[in-house]
Amino acid sequence: MLGVYVNTLAVLAGAFAGLVFIKPLQTYRHVITESVGVLVLALGIYGIKDMNSPAIVLISLLVGGLIGAVMDIEGHLGRLTQSLQQRFQGQQITEGFVYATTLFVVGPMTIIGSINAGLMKDYSILFLKSVMDGFSAAALSAAYGMGVFLSALAVLIVQGAIALFSAQLSFLQLPMYVNDFSAVGNLLIAMIGLRMLGIKEIKVGNYLPALLIQIFLAWLVGALV
Repeated sequence: MLGVYVNTLAVLAGAFAGLVFIKPLQTYRHVITESVGVLVLALGIYGIKDMNSPAIVLISLLVGGLIGAVMDIEGHLGRLTQSLQQRFQGQQITEGFVYATTLFVVGPMTIIGSINAGLMKDYSILFLKSVMDGFSAAALSAAYGMGVFLSALAVLIVQGAIALFSAQLSFLQLPMYVNDFSAVGNLLIAMIGLRMLGIKEIKVGNYLPALLIQIFLAWLVGALV
């Protein structure tokens, strides 16, 4: 769990630094949001280059998005953070939480890094991810406030669970899973970029079930072939 703890602390430290040192530059908030938005969009698009099956990725997004819409995941996240929203007036709690959680938790570095940490005590990937997440957390907290702090809890829970159950989840390292999983996750990240830039108001939280749908579809295809 060492790598998981370091990653969690890096997100908290980055979020704190963003609030204390960057947040005061509110006049230039649009510059931070646009800069991060462009980078997030570019990273999301670049991250789909290794996908195995565009069909599985598309079906995962469609089915996952429908499930998320019916469950109203983003709405529940909004209500969950409503009390904090009222306490910290002017803070975009929900947006910061959803954006940061998706950015920090979704992706191959989370899966492979956590499995390596659990199976082989190899923390190198999570340490590298910690550095990247720390800087990202600073930029996001400057733009979206306290919600980024909540994402540290998601990092701790998700990466910790993968590390603890790494022996059972090691199959996720196989290309048939990780490449398309990464593609789905990076498309969610691209959605965040579009939303941050004000191009399209996408309810990104509703698409989170697509990640589980992709794993199921990849297993189903592998079982049938």
